[in-house]
Amino acid sequence: MGYRVRTIPLDMFKVNAGEPLKVDLESLATDLDTVTVDAMGGRMEEFYYHKQTSNFGYFIDQREIKKRAPRFVSELFRTIPGARIQVSRRIGNTVTLRGCQPRIWVDGVKMQDTEVDEVANVEEVAAMEVYPSWAGTPPQYMDRETRACGTIVIWSRRQ
Repeated sequence: MGYRVRTIPLDMFKVNAGEPLKVDLESLATDLDTVTVDAMGGRMEEFYYHKQTSNFGYFIDQREIKKRAPRFVSELFRTIPGARIQVSRRIGNTVTLRGCQPRIWVDGVKMQDTEVDEVANVEEVAAMEVYPSWAGTPPQYMDRETRACGTIVIWSRRQ
């Protein structure tokens, strides 16, 4: 990244006045230190931020999902205190937190009157955040209609 320093003797009496003097510089290759980029970016950055900073939520990432190998997303709630799972009349199971239906968000979009197994299947889920009450729920996911019922935030594997 630069040029080699060189001293060249120059006889000014031999240089013709008015003519340009051409000097070729020899480029110098320099080895740079290795640069390592370690980052969590993209869509999942928000999930990892919440996981690091929240004391009230429950966080299930891809590794945990694979380890548990559930048939339905709702089965991931078996280890969450206050969660109740019942067989649904529609698809999969119904999930209640603290006795009522939580608000579900998928990739930042609020779902209306739906169950977790109706909006996501296990193969599509990259991660999930569960907040049993408003305590610790990120402001962008708070909903007055379901404030006592908790919040489920699903991050899909779709790019």
